Amino acid sequence: MTRLFLSVNAILFIGFGVYVFFTAPEIFQNMGFGDLGSNALYEVRSNYGGVSLGIGLLCAFAAFKSKLERPALFILMTYTGGYALGRILALPYEGTPSMALIGYGVFEAVDAVLAALLLKSEGNG
Repeated sequence: MTRLFLSVNAILFIGFGVYVFFTAPEIFQNMGFGDLGSNALYEVRSNYGGVSLGIGLLCAFAAFKSKLERPALFILMTYTGGYALGRILALPYEGTPSMALIGYGVFEAVDAVLAALLLKSEGNG
């Protein structure tokens, strides 16, 4: 089950990372951010594209190398859990986000919980 979970996350994060890296202006314009300057796009490409790509690669390696399973699950739990927590804590300040951002938050929360459950169920937690 862990290898399947890591494989699915590898595909999703690598795909998302590459997609964001190459389409950052359009994605963020469609989300209501407007036109982003070159410094903002640099940060978006590195933080959303590069970091997602890195986590996806970690998940891919961990799917085939059991000694990387625990670190990958822990990183997924904290990374996606941190995003989900941040989105929840921002609600009183920002109000209801777009459906796309709600979708990201649901994915992040579910991913974090599943990673935590896999850590615990396999005696890794």
